[in-house]
Amino acid sequence: MFFRDTYDKNHIRRPDNGLTHVAVVDAADSDGTVYIIHRVQRGVVRYRMNLIRPHLHLDPASRQTLNDYLRIAGKQTHPVLTGELFAAYGSVLRSEMKTASR
Repeated sequence: MFFRDTYDKNHIRRPDNGLTHVAVVDAADSDGTVYIIHRVQRGVVRYRMNLIRPHLHLDPASRQTLNDYLRIAGKQTHPVLTGELFAAYGSVLRSEMKTASR
């Protein structure tokens, strides 16, 4: 997975930094929550991301975490969720659909 603007690398406080972070998908739930493994300042961690509800940290009904905070609050910034910073999925494996159509 690729994420954009996880930090302000050019220090101008605008979301113009492009792809700044990568993660590996570990698992997925039926509700659309994807579990990712990636490295952050404190080490390798497992976070949650839900693209069906990217702007919600917690599910209002179940109180389960849908999206963890990928960008933490700073002096001039607010915290931002994984679903809000998601850019794209990628794969290093050949797609089964491409293989089957040959």
